[in-house]
Amino acid sequence: ARNIPMALQLEFGAVRADMDLGGLSMTRLELHTGASESELDFSEPNPVRMPYANMEVGAADFHVGNLGNLNAEMVTVDAGIGKVVLDFQGDWQGDAVVSVDMGLGALELRFPEGLGVKLMKDTFLTSLDSEGLVKRRDAYYSLDWDEAEYQVTVTVDAAFGSIDVVWVR
Repeated sequence: ARNIPMALQLEFGAVRADMDLGGLSMTRLELHTGASESELDFSEPNPVRMPYANMEVGAADFHVGNLGNLNAEMVTVDAGIGKVVLDFQGDWQGDAVVSVDMGLGALELRFPEGLGVKLMKDTFLTSLDSEGLVKRRDAYYSLDWDEAEYQVTVTVDAAFGSIDVVWVR
């Protein structure tokens, strides 16, 4: 039932998964995958504020769409090897902190225009395409960080790969 608050835990091994959790009343989300090709979407807003969501992926091609609809205060993504795409579109209802820990691979961060973004990174042999961000001391900020209605702070700990920032109009 969509209106009953739930703590959702999903575990997958070697799979191809396509999931839409949009509109569910989630108080917590735990997602664990092994060697997988997974797409996770939040097509409709979560009606309750979620304090924490955790996603752990092994050797994977992992795409998360509409993270703004998750309505989470904190999101952690722990990825081993592969490609990870985090799409921050959606109906933002509050600020958020997103932590990404990635081993070897490519990370694509897709931000909607108007969302305030602060990107901090601790990387080793990882390139950063920081288009649309300006560096202030130890972090990169979107041009509208100070005026944005909602702000997202993204920290990335990565080795051997690339980080690409894409702005969605």
